[in-house]
Amino acid sequence: MLSGSPRLSFFSILATKPKGHGTYLKSLMLHDGLLHKKGQGPQKVASYFAIKPLIGYDTNINSGIPTDEFKLGDFTFRTDEEDQAKAGITIGGVVMGSLHYSIAPAYVLKFSGNASYEYAFEHKLSKHSYGASTCLASHVASYTWIDSCAGLRVADKKNAHVEELYASLGGSQVFASGIGHHEANWAVKRAFREDYPKTYVNLGLNSVLEDVGAIYTGITWGQQVDGVHTSLWNAYASLTRPIFGRKTTIAIGYGKSGGGTHFGSPREDEQYTIKVSSQVHENVALSAGYSWSDSDIEMYDDNSVLFGVDLKTWKF
Repeated sequence: MLSGSPRLSFFSILATKPKGHGTYLKSLMLHDGLLHKKGQGPQKVASYFAIKPLIGYDTNINSGIPTDEFKLGDFTFRTDEEDQAKAGITIGGVVMGSLHYSIAPAYVLKFSGNASYEYAFEHKLSKHSYGASTCLASHVASYTWIDSCAGLRVADKKNAHVEELYASLGGSQVFASGIGHHEANWAVKRAFREDYPKTYVNLGLNSVLEDVGAIYTGITWGQQVDGVHTSLWNAYASLTRPIFGRKTTIAIGYGKSGGGTHFGSPREDEQYTIKVSSQVHENVALSAGYSWSDSDIEMYDDNSVLFGVDLKTWKF
């Protein structure tokens, strides 16, 4: 499933009816609540608990300042070594779990949770996160879904702490064109933090094109919060297909953030990313890339090499 979307797979199977599709189609229908009979109580349709080791490279483990000096007018200031950004390899793990219940025909209630911890031995720094969510997936028409969710997300590392409650409403529509099968997605999310609320709007298109692969394009708008430096725009595009017999994804990204100030001067940043990941072994995928930032404030200009190791998830 190159697209990574069960809904797009559901549509493609019904449209093409490949040999031996019956078992997989039944599984997709079960997880979508389509096999739930009227009058039945909640039925568990899926559950899993998983552990996954994490190996990565963090370009700013301590949320530090990415330069050793900066200028304000005619004055140059040096940054304390302790406050400068630290980069290095992180090792850790994540645990996650999920329970899905069909509560009526074509309606599935999903409970999910996760927690992660990573440590950078070189700098003796750590970071951790955890979250939980509840979503109702509603299959409202032949190839139309509505998703309503609420959840909590917490992330913590030195000099940075995020605690966020959120609610979202979104959906997807699957359709065919002369060049392939597609899933259009949309979502509106309202996030609540201690110091400010913020609204996000996301639009995406997931496509499977014969002899090309799976293509995803997406854009996210974030509400500007006066006085706080937050994400304003993000755009992303990727192509996934076999290359030299290995599942490979090539991705590019763009991000714009702003709304805050630096010693009274408005700050606006733009970040560009290119990344390639490949399944080098059935249990291992490697990724490498490069990102660079262009800021109104010179001290926030940055260039970083990206590296990651994606290891097999152990499901129970």
